[in-house]
Amino acid sequence: TGCFCLLYAGLSGGLLRIKAKNKRKKIILSIFDKMLTVDFEQITIKALCDAADISVGTFYHYFKDKSGFFIQIFSLFDDYIEEELLPTLTDENEINNFLNFCNGFATYTNGYDVKILRSIYSSVLSFSNEHEMERPFFRIPYEILLNAQKKQQISPDFNIEDLTKALIISLRGYVYDWAWHEGSYDLVEYIHKFAVLFINALKLQGEKVIQQM
Repeated sequence: TGCFCLLYAGLSGGLLRIKAKNKRKKIILSIFDKMLTVDFEQITIKALCDAADISVGTFYHYFKDKSGFFIQIFSLFDDYIEEELLPTLTDENEINNFLNFCNGFATYTNGYDVKILRSIYSSVLSFSNEHEMERPFFRIPYEILLNAQKKQQISPDFNIEDLTKALIISLRGYVYDWAWHEGSYDLVEYIHKFAVLFINALKLQGEKVIQQM
């Protein structure tokens, strides 16, 4: 009976977390349209709640504050990485997995309106990133590069954590620049070119480099 109670409690807790996660996601998606017409600094908590048809109390149940709401948008990308992108990164050649990860990031980001991205970036400046390396956005490319090094597909002379940080900084830089220029160029193409340059710089000496598409 005790084991059954523990199992039931565990399942119930898991279902509650999934329910809360789905509710948070629903709120975020329902607010997107409002974000397209109002700048971040001008959006009030009440306006966000009206857009999602929720009470202010419900908003604060799921989000710490206005900046916290925008930060939670990252959770949608983390879900995409783990649920859709990660299952496709199964190539024995980790270089292909790396390029596919970067392409997946670019494709997903390209689906956002540049105004939303600007709002996200403005909120990130005041947000603590102490747990960032635990996110799939950091963890997955870290594991890909680590495996590539173990398989001798890239040079052993590089620190994987430093490489991953440099990659994430660069990817964000491209997105910021793309949003700054009102999405005036092909983000997917530019990030692919960058990813090829990045991974070619890590290849073992004398090994044939990847050709840009």
